[in-house]
Amino acid sequence: MTDERRLHSRIAFHTQAKLVVAGKSLEAVVLDLSLKGALIRLSEDAKLEEGSICLLHVYLNEIELVDQISMEVRIAHTLG
Repeated sequence: MTDERRLHSRIAFHTQAKLVVAGKSLEAVVLDLSLKGALIRLSEDAKLEEGSICLLHVYLNEIELVDQISMEVRIAHTLG
């Protein structure tokens, strides 16, 4: 038996992104995506409050950083 509570599969997806929190842009890297979430690593030492509403821009082309998917997100949990 597994303790996995996840309803949606995670898909490995490594690309650059930008997280906009309270008007501040933070460079990020997307590690994986699912239908209801994204796992990202921030390149800065950011203190994020769980429950905060942010805007996540996921870049589809790492060379030009023009094509992107943007979505409103809520910080579910943080590490570190």
